[in-house]
Amino acid sequence: MRPLAENPFEADRKKQLLGPLSVVLDAVSRAVLDGTILGIGEGRTDIEVESTALTLKGRKLSLIVKSHFPSVDAAYPNMLVSLIDLNRAQGG
Repeated sequence: MRPLAENPFEADRKKQLLGPLSVVLDAVSRAVLDGTILGIGEGRTDIEVESTALTLKGRKLSLIVKSHFPSVDAAYPNMLVSLIDLNRAQGG
């Protein structure tokens, strides 16, 4: 059976993705994450950023991260995050 999503972080097991963010985030991507968190605090509901990260095997990823934060009274009040792997999108 084919997985529903690709495995951009090259994890062998799901538990690998639950470790510290410092494993996959470099200084640039950490700064982008900090900016996203500040945006949430400012009440922004849609945030789109371009960032880099590392796979668990050390390969560099170029990503677009789209986040949507609905209001608490929304019919579906859960955060939605999409990762778009630019390397794969460009055939890399």
